[in-house]
Amino acid sequence: LKSQVGCARGARPNGMMSREERTFREWLSAYVEKYQQKPKNAEQLCAFARNQGGHVMYRLVKEKLNQASLTEAPSLQRSSSSPPDNATNTNIPMAPVLLRFRSDKVEKMANVAVDWGQAMPSMEPRKPQPVASKSKSVLSNRKLAQAVLAISYRRIAERASVRRKITDFGLNGSYSMETKSELSRCAICLEMAPCLQSAGDLCSDRNCEGWFCHPCIQKHVATVIADTRFSVPTIRCPSCFGFVPPFCWQSFSESDLLTTWRENAADLLSIRCADCDEPGSLLQTGQGKEESARKKLTDTAFGELEDWSSLVEKWYLYEKGSMSANDLVAALLEVWGHAEENEEETPVDLTKKVMAAMKLVEDDGLRAVLQLSILKRYPKTQTACCDSDHCFRCKIHTHHEGSSCAEILQQELPEDGIQFCPSCGVATVRTEGCNHIICLCGENWTWEGEEE
Repeated sequence: LKSQVGCARGARPNGMMSREERTFREWLSAYVEKYQQKPKNAEQLCAFARNQGGHVMYRLVKEKLNQASLTEAPSLQRSSSSPPDNATNTNIPMAPVLLRFRSDKVEKMANVAVDWGQAMPSMEPRKPQPVASKSKSVLSNRKLAQAVLAISYRRIAERASVRRKITDFGLNGSYSMETKSELSRCAICLEMAPCLQSAGDLCSDRNCEGWFCHPCIQKHVATVIADTRFSVPTIRCPSCFGFVPPFCWQSFSESDLLTTWRENAADLLSIRCADCDEPGSLLQTGQGKEESARKKLTDTAFGELEDWSSLVEKWYLYEKGSMSANDLVAALLEVWGHAEENEEETPVDLTKKVMAAMKLVEDDGLRAVLQLSILKRYPKTQTACCDSDHCFRCKIHTHHEGSSCAEILQQELPEDGIQFCPSCGVATVRTEGCNHIICLCGENWTWEGEEE
């Protein structure tokens, strides 16, 4: 009876592995194949699996890696498709995400023809091997090298075919947003329907497996924008949580949602004029895609710039979420020769260049975030209606000559109870809860003081 109970509780015959142990071995083998070394700790292996869309149990990884000697170390270079020698159960399927990770190079090599006799160096093994084993090893290594080299050649050709112009600065990127011709299962509602990926090509590059029907992905974007009034939220893919550029989600959104997006961007930079007592926005109006008008603006903003290709490349990194607004503004200020300045008032020679560059930005949300980053550096500005002085950081109707913003804010503060977001500088009051603060701008920071 005791023996039967032990088996019922999960006892396994000698030589058999659990699904979790097999998953651990597969991901460990994949890690060693990619980096040619074992992970230093459990966090590295778990992060590697998570970045590829998989999962491995942290407790099991830590236990296995902390053992004095790993008996499976000699088999790390073994093909993941072959089980250990002492395993009796050979029907345990490999995780789909690991299958995709291992077959990614082969899929990208489909229908690629290259003269490898001239492109590849000799790959003869150093030690003599039997003829059959030697030819098989050389063929396997040659195929892998062919895949890597072909992908490199393809990427070089793609970059060479893309010819940027300085007038491209500020334009939305172009991404393929094709809908699957066959029915697919939506990752949100789980119904079979025509589906697309939220970020098109970008999701494909991230190996995202999330496909969504039009109603679900539209509802997702509309909910994010509706729940973040007076701000410009970051739209992320519900599956891989990667950034979704405006061009992508706007291609399948309704016109009412686009209007709300533009209103939110304008409200983010809204101030009230001291002279006419009317509210207004500092958001510049985009010029659009008209080539002659964009040429005039680029002459004003970057007329003396000779090497502009890196600046346009940085714009597209920002546009697809790979660079922050602060980093792009720092690059612009460096181009304009104002990188080291700490003034609160925008220099006269810089104002026209900033306004021209902002008008080049096609999307209202991206333009608002860039202007907000500039206002953090140069908060002293003027209203659009009456050209009245206004300090965006202090929220007062003067430039408080003779006093810095820090001094003015300190004077306005009560004795205690208010702290400022280190990112956007907004005054924050904590009413209850822990010391972890999440600002409307997205910054995570810690409240100084005791927790309640």
